[in-house]
Amino acid sequence: MNVSARTRLEISAGDKDDHEFAAFLDQLIRSGKVEGAALGIFKLVRNQGDGVLTERQKAIFYGVMNNFVHDKCEMCSQDIPWSEMYAAIDGGVCAACASL
Repeated sequence: MNVSARTRLEISAGDKDDHEFAAFLDQLIRSGKVEGAALGIFKLVRNQGDGVLTERQKAIFYGVMNNFVHDKCEMCSQDIPWSEMYAAIDGGVCAACASL
C-alpha cells in the first residue's frame, strides 16, 4: 500500500461515520478473511474508529489492512472506492474494469 492509500485508510478508520468504509470492514469480518487478535481489533475499529486503539493494535490493524486495500485500479488508475474495495481484493481493479 502506498502513502496515499495509507492516508485514505487512516482518514476512514478515524471516521466512524464513514459508512462505505464500515461496510467494507463488515465484509472482511463476515468473510473470515480476518482472524485471531486482528478480528477483535477490526470489530473495535468498526464500532469506535481507530482512535481507541493502542499503538500495537494500530500496527496490527494497518498491517492486516495492507493485504486488502488497493489505492488505484490496476487497469484505469482511478481510485477504488470503499464500496468496491472488497471485490477488488484479488484482482486490484475497480468495478468498471472488472466488468470488461
